[in-house]
Amino acid sequence: MLDKRSGSRLANLWDDAKAKGLSDPELLVYRSNTLGSDRRVTNYGGGNMVATSADFTRLK
Repeated sequence: MLDKRSGSRLANLWDDAKAKGLSDPELLVYRSNTLGSDRRVTNYGGGNMVATSADFTRLK
């Protein structure tokens, strides 16, 4: 349920220590998982994060 109290904010779940040294694809996964961990900002049924590339070999 959405917290409607005045001044309520979402917690910053980003951890620089965890993100440091991750490759671009790993950062995308970390960002997606961090966003998806809070159901208040998650689109039910998908569509939260999209990665497109003409060069799919980079993600292997």
